[in-house]
Amino acid sequence: MKRLNAKWRPGDTANLCIGQGAIDVTPLQMAVMTAAFANGGKVLWPRLVARVESADPASPEAPQIFPEGRVRDHLGVSERSLKILKDAMLADTENPEGTAYPAFRVYSRTAGLMRVCGKTGTAQVKDRYGKLEDDTTWFISFAPYESPRYAVVVMVESGGSGGGTCAPVAREIYTAIQGIEAAAASKTLARTP
Repeated sequence: MKRLNAKWRPGDTANLCIGQGAIDVTPLQMAVMTAAFANGGKVLWPRLVARVESADPASPEAPQIFPEGRVRDHLGVSERSLKILKDAMLADTENPEGTAYPAFRVYSRTAGLMRVCGKTGTAQVKDRYGKLEDDTTWFISFAPYESPRYAVVVMVESGGSGGGTCAPVAREIYTAIQGIEAAAASKTLARTP
């Protein structure tokens, strides 16, 4: 977080709550936060690699495995509040008034595709003198709504809007995930005697 000005006012707190003002975050931090919303409040350690193993198949060296699901903290937010947040994020993709709806309107209505919950955003980038230079657009999301397994964050520098620039990229990622899941399920069924 940027160094806070000694002249902090209540309006600054309100701005901070919506992602404006003296706040800096990375896409990975946003993914961790989004996963915490989705999973009921557990803040997990991010895991970028599942395992590292030797390129030599004959190597006696055991692979290094990085465990999944390591809990770092808890949000301390009520289930009721998380449900309200999840429902609002679902409305962003499924309600015609949602900013991500145009990217997901056909996707979410197609039978068998997971329901995606999301939130669009635009961060203003200012120069060192406080003059607006550009916008960075965002779309944070998780899916499926009923039983979340994935968190996807898309950030585009100089993007047009979170809904117009980032949400379509996230939709394509979820479509690819569904394809991978379907292929894995087909292979499992094919091997079942």
